[in-house]
Amino acid sequence: MRENGLELRRLAQSRSVRFREDGDSAYWAEPRAAISNDGSLVVSDSNFGEIGGVRVTLIATGFGKPAMAVLNAASWSPSLAPGAYASLLGSGLANCTAWPDSSSLPDHLCGTRANVNGLPAKLTYASPRQINLLLPRSLPVQTDLTVSASIEGVSEPFVSVVPAAQFAEVAPAIFTYALDDGVSRAVIQNAAGTLNGPAAPGSAATPAVLGEVQVLWANALGPTTQTVPDGEPAPGAPSLAETKRIDRK
Repeated sequence: MRENGLELRRLAQSRSVRFREDGDSAYWAEPRAAISNDGSLVVSDSNFGEIGGVRVTLIATGFGKPAMAVLNAASWSPSLAPGAYASLLGSGLANCTAWPDSSSLPDHLCGTRANVNGLPAKLTYASPRQINLLLPRSLPVQTDLTVSASIEGVSEPFVSVVPAAQFAEVAPAIFTYALDDGVSRAVIQNAAGTLNGPAAPGSAATPAVLGEVQVLWANALGPTTQTVPDGEPAPGAPSLAETKRIDRK
């Protein structure tokens, strides 16, 4: 039904009547219905006007499973790369909204698991409309990617295919943010972690200063000079003692 009460599509129709048993007892046999998480099926039951005639029916809504987009997490473009962050956009992709509670990324959140060409993907965020994940570094470039998201309570996973032409060794993209003025700005921080941006009431951003070191947050820049396992935090800078030990070797 639409919000104004008009019928959009009739999924099921039942006929339940009032029955009178012996004596003064009487009851209504009321139909019941429930829709699946992905909106593709309706399960209903009704006596269909017959005493003891309750029947359960499974009805396809005709809407089908909604499509799932696979995009670069920084630019939301279709260009992807191994070891990059990707966003899955759709509907009913998770049973709640959550972030990881540790520095190591999990392979499931809110009842959702994702895999790419059969390899499990680490998740950074999950919600019904968006899943953020880390594409496995071991995936070969210039190959089709079959991305699937399996959700508890949903019989069939969401599946999307990324063409080989959209999967290269690098797919550079800069993360952005917007203030109340609606302008999209690059996510850049100074050494203290303060966001680079115009000074404005209610904003913690500050303009960049000449000669100041700035950190730019980007995605899909290619392999790192030190390999880091998928989903694990990057190693910190070595201590002075560790540096001397390396020098001696």
